Amino acid sequence: MPEIIKKCPICNGELYISELQCKDCNLKLSGDFKVSFFDSLSKEQQDFLIAFVKHKGNLRSLVQDEDFDITYAGARKQLSNLAKLLPDKKRDINVETDIQVDENDVSASNIIKAKLKQSDGKARVESLTGKEYEIYAKADNTFYCNELESSPKYTYEVFDKIVGYRLEKDNTIVVDKEVPKGDGRGKKLGEPGCDENTVVGRIAMHIGKKEGESVDDPVAVLVAILDWAGVAENKRGYIQLTKEYLEEIERKNKKTVNNE
Repeated sequence: MPEIIKKCPICNGELYISELQCKDCNLKLSGDFKVSFFDSLSKEQQDFLIAFVKHKGNLRSLVQDEDFDITYAGARKQLSNLAKLLPDKKRDINVETDIQVDENDVSASNIIKAKLKQSDGKARVESLTGKEYEIYAKADNTFYCNELESSPKYTYEVFDKIVGYRLEKDNTIVVDKEVPKGDGRGKKLGEPGCDENTVVGRIAMHIGKKEGESVDDPVAVLVAILDWAGVAENKRGYIQLTKEYLEEIERKNKKTVNNE
């Protein structure tokens, strides 16, 4: 059976299906049936999407598939092009572009807000496994990501909590150079691997979880944002603050001491 024709061969207009027929009983249904999103894709795009799902969204695994000849850069481009074709389901996401930032503030939260402001309130970040997330600044000091829809709203200060950003009595800044990610799946706050010394535990504490309560595990998304912003490197099992960010904090601390 031939593939569905995507466009009118004369005017290049959008085509719709006007009749459906059963192969077994010859029943015919007439009407205006819209071509599905999948059917509107080219054969190349369909093959890529099937391979992407087969490899569970892991681009690095896909490019190693001998039956699917594509480079990592080519796969990224294909995925980006497909994302642009998706129907807009952002609903009521009003992207905030007038983000308030303080040029003298070196907190992780302020740096991320500044980066989002530079990119007109939205950005695409990538996890350690190559999965991409879109983030959008909101007007209420929160940010949106479709991967976090079922989770509580996260304010930018969650990033300060993750990296252990805090002020000493002399107003100098202290951070944790390395923080294990931990694992919140099936665990409760306070249990090993899900305590105050882990990323997942700190996120849970930031949103008001109490010891012994079950936690969410949005680590992949939030750590990907820290990596994108140049605050922390996304390592396997832990995050490590970047040399550039630590130097910025050191400069800020020296300036604070000299002014006192």
